[in-house]
Amino acid sequence: MDQLVKLAYTMTRQVYTEGSVIRQQGERFDHFILLDKGELLVRQTIATALTSTIDSEISGSIIIQKSKNGKRYKHCPIEVEIAELKHYDLFGAVEYVSKTKKYRRQLIAKTAAEVYFIPITVMDSFLKQEPKTAKMVYELARRRIKWEEVRRDFGESFCID
Repeated sequence: MDQLVKLAYTMTRQVYTEGSVIRQQGERFDHFILLDKGELLVRQTIATALTSTIDSEISGSIIIQKSKNGKRYKHCPIEVEIAELKHYDLFGAVEYVSKTKKYRRQLIAKTAAEVYFIPITVMDSFLKQEPKTAKMVYELARRRIKWEEVRRDFGESFCID
């Protein structure tokens, strides 16, 4: 129970307007984010690599690079909407379980939203003291990772050679 009280006291509340970027992909992973009100959109920028023999100039955001083996690759960055979060959804579970130091996805307020930030160190301590809750967070992350793979595979299909 002491861990829950500590968790509650360390949470900070923040309100965002529709369209606000709450976390950027690649930013340092330092907090879990708990959604209290509104809706959030989870988006990820992926870069596909397609083998190409084209030497001509490519327009837009497609980049051509030459690899060590002499083959040319087109990198096609695509933004993929991974998920929509609603009341009491938790953002950061994937990063926590994957033990990454940076957010793997971008978090945007789809509507006006109220969120609570929970420091990783406090959440980590809490989860170590509450194995049932830790199990739920790991299961949540497992499901999200699987869903993200499906969404990324789908998104990659839109980068045409």
